[in-house]
Amino acid sequence: MKRVISIATAGVTAFLLALTISVTAQDFNPMEKTYLTFSGPVELPGVKLEAGTYVFKLADTAGRNVVQVFTRDEKEILGQWLFVQAERPEGSSETVVTFKETREGAMPAIQYWYYPGEKMGKEFVYPREQAAQIA
Repeated sequence: MKRVISIATAGVTAFLLALTISVTAQDFNPMEKTYLTFSGPVELPGVKLEAGTYVFKLADTAGRNVVQVFTRDEKEILGQWLFVQAERPEGSSETVVTFKETREGAMPAIQYWYYPGEKMGKEFVYPREQAAQIA
């Protein structure tokens, strides 16, 4: 009987250790912090981002419904926006950014930001005047 108990204990211990290791190995990023690099200027509601690398992340708010954009070193916040949830058919293992359809020669305007592995993304809402200029 002692042998059965010690085998069971060893099995449970091994299982818990394996579970702990797999949970630790996952990338836990509650703010969905992402570095995005743009090769040319892009638009966000009320802001123009020049070519370069920026940090996109969720603000630490109760509703978790605000996206913040920072300079690469995160020393300066360039803007923060409420967003609308946007669902896509399936997730991707990479960050996905899609742009609004614009007229020829217009600066690309970011419409959606999807964090890796997520089906639910963030849709940026543009002021009426800016949306009219983009279209």
